[in-house]
Amino acid sequence: MFRKAFYIVLFCATAFNMSAQDVHYSQYFNSPFNLNPGLTGVFDGNIRLHGNYRFQWNRVDADYTTINVGGDMKFVNNCRMSLDSRDENYFSLGARIQNDRAGDLALQTTSFDILGSYSLGIGQNVLLTPGISLGYYNRGLDLAEAIYPNGGLNNAGFDIFNNDGLNYFDLSGGVNLRYQTSYRKHLDFGAALFHWLTPNQNFDTTGPDADLARKLNLYAMANWQIASRVDLILNGLFSTANPYQEIVLNGQGRIYLDDAASKSLFLGAGLRLADAGETSLDAFYPMIAIQMNNFYGSFSYDINISEFDWATNGRGGPEVALRYIIAKPRKTPCRPCPIY
Repeated sequence: MFRKAFYIVLFCATAFNMSAQDVHYSQYFNSPFNLNPGLTGVFDGNIRLHGNYRFQWNRVDADYTTINVGGDMKFVNNCRMSLDSRDENYFSLGARIQNDRAGDLALQTTSFDILGSYSLGIGQNVLLTPGISLGYYNRGLDLAEAIYPNGGLNNAGFDIFNNDGLNYFDLSGGVNLRYQTSYRKHLDFGAALFHWLTPNQNFDTTGPDADLARKLNLYAMANWQIASRVDLILNGLFSTANPYQEIVLNGQGRIYLDDAASKSLFLGAGLRLADAGETSLDAFYPMIAIQMNNFYGSFSYDINISEFDWATNGRGGPEVALRYIIAKPRKTPCRPCPIY
């Protein structure tokens, strides 16, 4: 009980006068909208639906979960529609709902984002996609379970904030460059800058602003065929939001289970390095995934190896990603009526 009270007091003393951090997915490559709005519409198919779930810090007697669901769709020329649309320019739209919850006071951020992108073929097998997202955010907390330094469940003599909810809009944007020669050979490089408007996160309206720091993502992702039924997948991310930085590396092997490449098994692992003043190993995570026709599902488990491992009982937490892609059949080019 003392430890719980101590950390709630510590939380109250800091959380309401600091910049909030974004969610952190170990499977960032399976959460495209959190990685870069420029990944909207960058996939093989026509419509993509996806969701992510993350739970962490299982030893802390509180709820630390993140969940999001979203989807995007390409708008391409029906006369020239192909499976991956590498041969034409096209516009894409997407939407996402996300909720992040942290701690006994249910500090949570719920957001609804609309995303748009335009993909341009700038050379053979090269696609450049700038994208932008506009989000509406609600950030709030529940004071019913708060424990104050006076030992009670009220804030007598401890007036630290005067507001338990915030609402704001925010903008983010980025660009992705894809080189793709086939379904099994593609490279992505990208950069994204989040929170252009740096909204104020301070629940104390009488105190100084605590602007949400802009976050920069730089990444590279590769899927490359190395054998008739084996692909190598490599992903790397550098993310910084002053003063926090992290590097997340991931490698996987994709094994195709049939000749039609409609079923495959993914086995891999990742490593997170965090830097809040001093670089250190933060977590290691094994992962497994399966693809059955247009459905993909993956599971990973963070194993905390940092000094904060007491909060996870030396383990960490699970993360799940799901995806379903709708791919319309290829169409032959439209031909004008010979009468005209």
